[in-house]
Amino acid sequence: MANRQKEPLFKRFLKKLHNPPNWVALIMYATTLVVCPLAVLTILMGYGHGVLAVVAYIVCGLIFLYTVYMSIASLYRLRKRLMNVADKYTFTRNLRKNYAFRTIVFGACTLLFNIGYTVFLCVMALRTRSVWYGALAVYSILLVAARGGVLIQNHKDERKYKNDGIRLQKAKAGGYRYCGIMILVLTLALAVSVVEMVVKGEGFRVPKFAIVLFAAFAVYRIAMAAYNIVKAKKYDDFAVRASRNINMTSALVSALTLLTAVFAVYPPSFDPSVINAAAGILVCGYIVGLGIYMIINSVRFEKRLSELEKTREIPQDTSGYNRDGYSEEYGKE
Repeated sequence: MANRQKEPLFKRFLKKLHNPPNWVALIMYATTLVVCPLAVLTILMGYGHGVLAVVAYIVCGLIFLYTVYMSIASLYRLRKRLMNVADKYTFTRNLRKNYAFRTIVFGACTLLFNIGYTVFLCVMALRTRSVWYGALAVYSILLVAARGGVLIQNHKDERKYKNDGIRLQKAKAGGYRYCGIMILVLTLALAVSVVEMVVKGEGFRVPKFAIVLFAAFAVYRIAMAAYNIVKAKKYDDFAVRASRNINMTSALVSALTLLTAVFAVYPPSFDPSVINAAAGILVCGYIVGLGIYMIINSVRFEKRLSELEKTREIPQDTSGYNRDGYSEEYGKE
């Protein structure tokens, strides 16, 4: 066997820097935890303006940067190991690699949260006898019915038409239409809450310190919902599209209720009812348009499927994922 050419010393040093031994990593973390706070205290107290102090600060900064680099590299290696473990099991492999499957699973988890939030709104409506909370409770109940209906019907369709792609797609298009109808119905409850918000100034009351957190979460929800709606259009799975549309509806309503909390905590110098009314009309208008679009789109798709069914031009497995393992052809990101 030919002797392998030994790697240059500098390359071996870089490899060790990238993946140091555990004892070296522990020393670096301990040094960072002790030296860096002392350096900051020294600066704050006005000591250490000499050359040696400046050198010490530079060394401390380099140690801190290397510790951060080690942490990021360790997290990356840990993520890679976790992904390798996840790929060994069907459920976690589909959850990681299959967008359609992941959407359905996360939709089921979100449904549980929606149920809990609905219970909260119902309790608040009974305790305060507020039309605002009552309307939001009805809206939340309809939202749960829409999301739950899509998930349950999708599960039934997957089992019933597992080997018939055309019938499966037609069934999912029907579920998509049902979701559009439910979105139109829940807009009525939302309109009542908007009227109460504008006329009576109803709204949520939250502490000042929580406003920023709620606002950041609302922006994040809307951004992710918009991203996933665009992404879901690449898939022919109507259950995925319906779930993403429901997420956008929920995110917009959360932003609308947050607006009332902001005005309650930070009262403006002008009448906020105009802005509340404008925001409510925009949100309700978008939701109505979304519901109508879903109904029209599902009807057109079903007609096209009926024509193609005669010639069987659609692949027989269009489910986006299967329960036996990850499908390389469908649902792959």
